[in-house]
Amino acid sequence: GTLADLNLSCHEALEVRLREVIKRFLLGIPRAAADFERGHYHHLVADFEVDNFGTCGDRYLLDCLGIGEGPTDFAIRGARMVLEYQEQHKETWWRSDGLLHQRVVSYAELDLSP
Repeated sequence: GTLADLNLSCHEALEVRLREVIKRFLLGIPRAAADFERGHYHHLVADFEVDNFGTCGDRYLLDCLGIGEGPTDFAIRGARMVLEYQEQHKETWWRSDGLLHQRVVSYAELDLSP
């Protein structure tokens, strides 16, 4: 997550700043497959030094890309599968200096029917 996810008293200011950063990120996303193949996206992520924008930022990024929230039953299935994975892989969680570090787990479903 990011500071914008912590619901601090300055949450609104942090969210405004985060959205500005994401808008710049979006402008750098390659539009052509060839640019992805040349590593432009990889360099963009490296330049921004991020692997995600936290809960608030990722939702904003996905909304900007036209990717809405999934149905409730999808969210329930995904949450259940992520929890099962985390239970089976507890060694990926660790603590240091009062921080809890955990592996980011994603869940996706594809419907390839015409």
